[in-house]
Amino acid sequence: MSKEKEEGFRDAKSLDLSSSIDSPDPNTGSEAGLKVNVIFTTTEGTLAALQAAAHLTTYLDARIRLIMLQVVSHRLPLERPPVSAEFTAQRIRALSTSAGVETDALLVLCRDERRTLIEFLKPQSLVMLGGRKRRWPTKEQRLARLLKQHGHEVILTDWWRSLGETKKA
Repeated sequence: MSKEKEEGFRDAKSLDLSSSIDSPDPNTGSEAGLKVNVIFTTTEGTLAALQAAAHLTTYLDARIRLIMLQVVSHRLPLERPPVSAEFTAQRIRALSTSAGVETDALLVLCRDERRTLIEFLKPQSLVMLGGRKRRWPTKEQRLARLLKQHGHEVILTDWWRSLGETKKA
């Protein structure tokens, strides 16, 4: 697994699974271009969000960053999650490949998923989530609302509806 960039912040550790994530622009020394952050929710939801992000970034100078948060119990060291980081990395890579989308992948080991995500994302980040839209709030809808409350631009892709549109075509 590529660990070219490891970041640590309060009760979390991020592992870069790609070689180009957050690579500085050689001219300015800052991160180059727009980043569309796709947060892993479910396999179906994340595939729909990756495809929507690919469509969105077609004509933009933007990178898609797939972020998977893995909660590690306080009983375990943060560096030793219950599911091996290598296995999770393979799962993330397979997901990107099956979506046919080039992504920068990041695995974030954390204690509290929501707090870590709020701390981790840069202000006013563009975030895409895949989930089912229902009358009652789903986990993805609650996460989208939380991220919006913290100033992020959030697009929630309804994977069930996009699946139906795919079947019709």
